[in-house]
Amino acid sequence: MFRTLVWNNIRDHLMTFRFGASLLITFILMAASVWILGEDYNRRQDTFNTLSERTQHQLREVLVPAYIQPTVFRSPSKLGIFVQGEEKRLGNAVKIKRWSVPSEAEDRLTDNQLLAAFIPFDLLTVFTLIISLFGLLISYDAVSGDREKGILKLICSYNLSRGELFSAKFIAGVVIVAIPLSISYISALLILQFVHQITFDFSQWLAVSLMFLATIIYGAVFVSIGLLSSSVFRRSSISLVFALLIWTVSVLLIPGAAVTASSLIVGSPSPTELQRLEDETQQEAVAKRTEFRRAHLRPQGYQMGTAVGYSEEVQVFECTSLDIGNMDSSKNHLNPDLWRWSIEVFRFTESLWQERAATIYNLKRQHTDLKKQQKWLADLLAFASPAFQLRSVFTACADTDYQAQVRFLERVRRYRKELLDEFRNKGYFAENAISFISQRSPDDLTPQKLEARWNHYRSQIKERDDFQRVMSANAWNPLPSDILPHFADLQAEPRFEDTISPLAIMTFIIALVFIAGYVMFIRYDVR
Repeated sequence: MFRTLVWNNIRDHLMTFRFGASLLITFILMAASVWILGEDYNRRQDTFNTLSERTQHQLREVLVPAYIQPTVFRSPSKLGIFVQGEEKRLGNAVKIKRWSVPSEAEDRLTDNQLLAAFIPFDLLTVFTLIISLFGLLISYDAVSGDREKGILKLICSYNLSRGELFSAKFIAGVVIVAIPLSISYISALLILQFVHQITFDFSQWLAVSLMFLATIIYGAVFVSIGLLSSSVFRRSSISLVFALLIWTVSVLLIPGAAVTASSLIVGSPSPTELQRLEDETQQEAVAKRTEFRRAHLRPQGYQMGTAVGYSEEVQVFECTSLDIGNMDSSKNHLNPDLWRWSIEVFRFTESLWQERAATIYNLKRQHTDLKKQQKWLADLLAFASPAFQLRSVFTACADTDYQAQVRFLERVRRYRKELLDEFRNKGYFAENAISFISQRSPDDLTPQKLEARWNHYRSQIKERDDFQRVMSANAWNPLPSDILPHFADLQAEPRFEDTISPLAIMTFIIALVFIAGYVMFIRYDVR
């Protein structure tokens, strides 16, 4: 009898206009979203491959370690098609610099940065809005509608308890929600597979299955809310208004209000204050460098022009090589003590600016910690929102949430440390500093060697009368490819452990609302 009642409820729902309309709307929106987002993923993946290859090509042309500034990228997430999350907003590219510790990334995989500012319309958005509304529309009159039709008294006369009647309506509602959802999911996966040639591995298929299960649970939440509303009010119109009010609060109001409230309670970091602190560290570093220069007077020799952001001692290194275009017409342009002074100043300056980079990063980390507190509070305030919990499941499965960005930046900072440690092991910031900016050894920088190389260049230029060709013929070879530590790209991996809590919370909400609806149905007057 119970199974018959469930089937009768399912059959009645299948014959309604709202089921057909919901099925059609869900299918169209999901197919369109997958088509567009699948194309967007392929474009971003192509951009990622192109930029990665271009970076490797640029690194292969580097002549001295001082100019090594690799850019590392985070590949786009395949499951970002289902939920874009924070992937575009928080960025996916970081340039490694000796004098800067990475604290944020930039988005280089989006063709038009202006479009990235718009609210993303991904599959999660479709589920959050359409599935929840569909769950309410098929359940808001499950009890009150039967009373208005005059059949509720007849149904209650069956040889079934009211608990079984209520459960049958709930199960039928969940099955009806799952039908358009299943059709839309299968269609989306077929589009990804055969139109965009996007394939998933086992863990990604498991993540897709988990997202499907989470969406059904999310729909069940609103089915139970509709049943509760229908059991409280005797008129279907009032039940619908009450159900829509709960939907507005739980889906639209709570997530947005949580973000605003957390910003007001915790407070927002001041960019002006951070800039002031950075300027102070800049002034302190410049003062220390000036004091060091006063204590270590510059020997007589080649006079360099002023270059913004370019230290004088590094220019001395370049000029001593006579190999990269910085040639002077004077034979005696270099005092033997000048390059030794340059090494000493360079070592001090390099250490000074790396210390400043660490100081600025610590300042930025304090502001980042403030943002983390805001996010933690916003998550707490949005605890009761099923839409927020569904988003948590999707972003954890797709690895497109804030935690994914944190792990990427931590990996980038470790890579920067590995690169600097490699430079230190080679003595680039100590006794072997000349090799950091030049392929010449200190023995090649004696006045006699410099004079001999200068005469060699002059004779070649006189014979060939082609300066550029002479320079090309005597150019240095690029650095070996193994000078850089390998950067292992962090592929987006589903974090299943982070889905347990939001799934449990949505299940708890279903149980709580179902029990409340059951109690109200027992007390419901069927007349």
